[in-house]
Amino acid sequence: MLSRELIVSLNEKEGEKSISTGFHVIEFLLWGQDLKPDGPGNRSWRDYTDTAKNAGRRRQYLQITTELLVEHLRSVADAWVDGRKDNYRAQFLGTDTDLALARIIKGIGVLSGPELAGERLTVPYETKEQEDEHSCFSDNTVNDIIYDAIGIQNVYLGRYAAKNGRKVQGPGLRDLLKRVDPPFSEKLAAQIEAAVTLARRVPPPFDQAIQGTDTNPGRVAVKKCINAFQTQSDTIAQSAKVLAIKLNL
Repeated sequence: MLSRELIVSLNEKEGEKSISTGFHVIEFLLWGQDLKPDGPGNRSWRDYTDTAKNAGRRRQYLQITTELLVEHLRSVADAWVDGRKDNYRAQFLGTDTDLALARIIKGIGVLSGPELAGERLTVPYETKEQEDEHSCFSDNTVNDIIYDAIGIQNVYLGRYAAKNGRKVQGPGLRDLLKRVDPPFSEKLAAQIEAAVTLARRVPPPFDQAIQGTDTNPGRVAVKKCINAFQTQSDTIAQSAKVLAIKLNL
């Protein structure tokens, strides 16, 4: 019988490819396997009606995993709520300044380099396997890449646009670097802007962009994106030296 406890206990039980919770499970339940060259998976809504085999179980699984995802997202939001003394925000603000800066730099550096340039882009670029793309059921991978790039830029510039359109602005890493080494600060800002631009130029769907020879427009766009993310990751790491921050703190 399905239960929250069972689903959670099975997650990654047999390794990182044995996933039972999270967005990609919901993605598969909604879209199904992507077997089309020109679009995402095409699961029929009829899979969730009583005429389909295991429909009740499928509905229950979707409901449980969706509730879990909402809880996990809420816990992340709660971790940054202002005015509390027991969440991550309070802990972070009370952390030694060098340690806090090291976490910021490592966070955007790892996302840019090993994560984006490496696992999410280079792996599928080299294998050309549709299953190696990040959102392999919904074909949302290009949007994933774009908004990861924007997320890095938001942290660097100290700004973001809220869902309701309200713009939030404050000091960013760029402002601190500008006080120490203005040319370096602008160099990294330009690299990050270039990465966002190149991410937007990757043609969807991603699983088709990585096909063909290395001279095909899609693969050229993905390769430029890989290089841009790796370049900015290397420069982000250099920013720690500029600020005299040890990243192994």
